[in-house]
Amino acid sequence: MKRIFIKKILHPILHSAEPVHEVALGVAIGTFYALTPTVGIQMALVMITWFILIWVRLSFSPVVGVAMVWISNPLTIGPMYYLFWKTGKVMMSCLGLQSLHIDYDSFIKTGKAIFNTQGTWAKIKAGFDFFVLKLGISMLVGSLVYAIPCAIGGYIFISFFLRRHRRRKAKHLGMTYEEWKKEHERSLGSWIYAKSHHQKKD
Repeated sequence: MKRIFIKKILHPILHSAEPVHEVALGVAIGTFYALTPTVGIQMALVMITWFILIWVRLSFSPVVGVAMVWISNPLTIGPMYYLFWKTGKVMMSCLGLQSLHIDYDSFIKTGKAIFNTQGTWAKIKAGFDFFVLKLGISMLVGSLVYAIPCAIGGYIFISFFLRRHRRRKAKHLGMTYEEWKKEHERSLGSWIYAKSHHQKKD
């Protein structure tokens, strides 16, 4: 678990050359999708979001966004999804709405059975029937309780953490933070805007 965190999540954040705001926004968007029941399409959702935001001239780091979806991995997905469903069930109950009852052991057992289902299409169908049709609404509602505040908190924390980290790197090189930014920061979004504008002029 520690190796996954360092290699898949922390490393892309620390070694990104994009501006702090774009990295932090990538963390926020990736975290949001990681904490929703969208496993299997989370990376695609990050990239779709990136293309949409690029179109309206708002950029974030797609590499960091994709890296953050590793929050939901084979070791965490079972407990996370059960927590989402349980939270959603409580919330729906407070609103007088009914939802399926299932204990944790049965939840994990069913999840493993789906994972071990032979055939890609059969696996997708089994996962859709259980996670979407039976648990979907409760799980989605419950996931938002964690996804929204964690995305906002991730943006704030990474903005502070990464800016401090880069100031230390600048100091180590005998540079001011502004000098370091001019030399090392590169915005992928700005490069795309500039290239697009240049092509239009041509």
